[in-house]
Amino acid sequence: MPAALFCPFSNDSFCTLQFSIGRTLYAPPPDDALTIEVVGKRWWWEVHYLDQDGNRIATTANELHVPVGETIRLLLKSDNVIHSFWVPNIQGKTDMMPGQVNVTSLVADEPGVYRGQCAEYCGAQHALMAFLFVAETPDEFADWLEHQKQPAVTLETAQAVQGREVFLIQDALAATPFEEPRPMARRGRI
Repeated sequence: MPAALFCPFSNDSFCTLQFSIGRTLYAPPPDDALTIEVVGKRWWWEVHYLDQDGNRIATTANELHVPVGETIRLLLKSDNVIHSFWVPNIQGKTDMMPGQVNVTSLVADEPGVYRGQCAEYCGAQHALMAFLFVAETPDEFADWLEHQKQPAVTLETAQAVQGREVFLIQDALAATPFEEPRPMARRGRI
């Protein structure tokens, strides 16, 4: 039977314990925990790594890196429809609703690459909302994060420019899910 108890490691917080197995189900992350903001989009994941002041220091798409053995604070958001953040080998599902921030925490116990998935049907391309969850040693994570802080390489080939435009158009179209499609204009024919 779950019960709420005072947690000595966090001010004015409670944690839930499962007495049948003696395992902590949830405890608030420490104030200095790495904070990662995950935004569910249609149909991909935008991941922002935040500094202690809440400023974005790195951004990835469809890939979440964490240091093993450290408690991570996740700020889960959606900018369009209901999504559900789920990494089955790490923790259970957490829903993400437009206009709301759900805060959760997790700890990866072992290094590895795990599959994450949106677990809430969110539209026609829902099956494509998978992501990689990469748990690595703290030193490997620090090196990875430092590399991510560097400016992105901008390719200016015709194909790269076209690809960027297609991506931005598709993202803009997906950002307006409740508008009716506009009819194609006819060009002088009935």
